[in-house]
Amino acid sequence: MLGKGTAADFSTAQHFGDGYMTLCFLYAMLRSYPVHSLLDIGGGSGELAQYLQQTDLDLTVSTIDSDPRQQTVSDQKKLADIAIGDAMNLTFANRSFDVVCACGLLHHLPQPYRAVNEMLRVANRAVFISDANCYAHGNRLARTIKQLLHMSGLWRATDWVLTGGKRYRDTATDGRVYTYSLYDSYRYLRRHCTHIHVLNLDGDGLHAYRSAHSLALFAVKNN
Repeated sequence: MLGKGTAADFSTAQHFGDGYMTLCFLYAMLRSYPVHSLLDIGGGSGELAQYLQQTDLDLTVSTIDSDPRQQTVSDQKKLADIAIGDAMNLTFANRSFDVVCACGLLHHLPQPYRAVNEMLRVANRAVFISDANCYAHGNRLARTIKQLLHMSGLWRATDWVLTGGKRYRDTATDGRVYTYSLYDSYRYLRRHCTHIHVLNLDGDGLHAYRSAHSLALFAVKNN
């Protein structure tokens, strides 16, 4: 059962479009672990907070975003209280929240590993990340070349050349985008977490690294 089991709960989740599976996955994980507080970083105007507060979870949700305009949008839509904050330099004390989330944020950051490190510091129980997998973008030939370059340790240098030394691209639909894969953070998370649950959000095939354009993971920290 998703949320309170009403049609409104499903329509709220489906408002997120392609993020519907992400919300279902997050909800299932939160039901599986005893958590009572959640921080959503890069949470925009608070849509995730609004959705979670409409479920049957006993959960206090806080949201931060680096863009002050999101506070205005949230106030106008009456969604959630938004605080201004930097994902790479969180002002919260260690283990302040049971779970820390970042949905579609890390590929917008020049140093995503700093944000992941901050998430692990502030989280008491787990972190939840939903983001891109750049190694599965493009046609089969392009994916194969990127994956071989990544495995050989040459991908960062290649990406530097392809982007003219910028390491990012400006897009019409998603703003400034840095080349990033959730798998870039996986090994670091593995060192700090006992269990990592991964969901393939869109690709086909058995190997998400090779085929999934985007992924979500729920990583449970070491005690």
